[in-house]
Amino acid sequence: MASFNSPASEVSIDADLVKQLLSDQHPDLADLPVQFASEGWDNAQFLLGKDLVVRLPLRLASANLILHEQRWLGQLAPRLPLPIPVPVRHGRPSDAFGWPWSICPWVEGQDALHAPIESSTTAALQMAVFLRALHTAAPLDAPANPFRGVPLAKRNDLTLSAIVSAEEAGYLTPRQASQVRKLWADAVGAPIHTGQPVWLHGDLHPGNVIVADDRIVSIVDWGDITSGDPACDLAILWRMFDAPARAQALDALKLDETCLLRTRGWTIAIAMMFLTNSADRPLYLSIGHRSLNAALEQ
Repeated sequence: MASFNSPASEVSIDADLVKQLLSDQHPDLADLPVQFASEGWDNAQFLLGKDLVVRLPLRLASANLILHEQRWLGQLAPRLPLPIPVPVRHGRPSDAFGWPWSICPWVEGQDALHAPIESSTTAALQMAVFLRALHTAAPLDAPANPFRGVPLAKRNDLTLSAIVSAEEAGYLTPRQASQVRKLWADAVGAPIHTGQPVWLHGDLHPGNVIVADDRIVSIVDWGDITSGDPACDLAILWRMFDAPARAQALDALKLDETCLLRTRGWTIAIAMMFLTNSADRPLYLSIGHRSLNAALEQ
């Protein structure tokens, strides 16, 4: 059976490397203390002083994602109702580290994966307002992403394969697998998004939502930024909130039934990704289980 672990890092990054990069390229910041903060699938982050964070890709596939953030976040930030971490310094590829990297503002709070706020109607309504503001027409040169915001049919083989793998591994019961296949088929068969492609975060899940006092204070990790079907982002409502809070957000958004069905399809697609790539990250695995159950119960 294939490994169900998350993608492996292709480089070793530690505080000493970060200090070297700062000394070489941003010497005015080199005396600030550096402390490991977090590591996701794509990037490692190191707290720099009290107000900044150094963000470095862990894999070649993630390097271009840093460039997307550097190019586009400054343009998006002014139109959004929540802060986003616009890079304030850019790091160049070098002999010490061969890929681009960024220095961004540090956002105080915890991610909603470690500090869940699933029952917060305030946060759910904040998310609805944020998505409405984000989902505006994107330019033709917005970053392309073959896995996010596309018609669900383009993810059909990948998702069906993941359902088989998850059932074989015991993550899904036969009954659940049958229900997931039925809902997925309905979503794939729904009319596709025919409006103009809109801006998408592309990777909205609780780990990329920073919260404090039952409110959202920032949306982070924009490497998968792209354009396409808003249903891709709207699935956060199933990943992050319980049914009553989600209902408040949906009431505010006024989505049509076709968009709702595609959104549940995106919830399944990304849930299956988490279920089959997170054996070594239990909290990420929990996103898969929670969102899948929410999609099936809707």
